[in-house]
Amino acid sequence: MSRKIQVKRGNAANLPTLSPGEIGLALDTDTPYIGGNIENIQIATKAYVQGQIAAHNSSNENVHPYILQSVTGQLNAHNASTAAHADIRQELEKLAAAIRALGGDV
Repeated sequence: MSRKIQVKRGNAANLPTLSPGEIGLALDTDTPYIGGNIENIQIATKAYVQGQIAAHNSSNENVHPYILQSVTGQLNAHNASTAAHADIRQELEKLAAAIRALGGDV
């Protein structure tokens, strides 16, 4: 035996305040709602989600190159700093060897 689940429904302007967790549907806008603690909360519709994805994708075309350029610059600066550290380390090792050769303790 199948059972039928029904939700509260009506036009958006006349949709009653739903109990927390209760589902409702605005028939004139095909907008689903769920009852919150204070008011009805609109559940994202397919069109809304598709719009958000499209906006995200179009904004990424402009943002990603900037982020890539910034990260590349930071990486290049880090690599240059690491190379300088290696040069300093090498000079310190030479100095320590010279001090040892003279009988000093390093």
